[in-house]
Amino acid sequence: MFAAALPDYVEISFTDENVQPLDFDEDCDLVAISMMLSTQVKRGWSVADWKDGHLQKVYNFMPNQPPVESIGPAKRDLYKKELYNHKGVQMVDLFHLRRGIF
Repeated sequence: MFAAALPDYVEISFTDENVQPLDFDEDCDLVAISMMLSTQVKRGWSVADWKDGHLQKVYNFMPNQPPVESIGPAKRDLYKKELYNHKGVQMVDLFHLRRGIF
């Protein structure tokens, strides 16, 4: 959904570390890290490239949320379906839900 909110001229690549390795040498201007489970937070911190060498105590975006109408449909072309198989069966499409109040 984040990718869907970006302008069309922005080049996007998506890596799911659960099924493929991260390329730490990939040339990029911005890295966005998402974690689905609280157990993944430490791993997310370990790969983060924060500017001043430390994290802020709190990243509070709640008062500044964009209007939900500004987010278009998910960019499903970023999803590498061939990497998601279970016991030889192609898994169905993923979906993203958001917690919180709109």
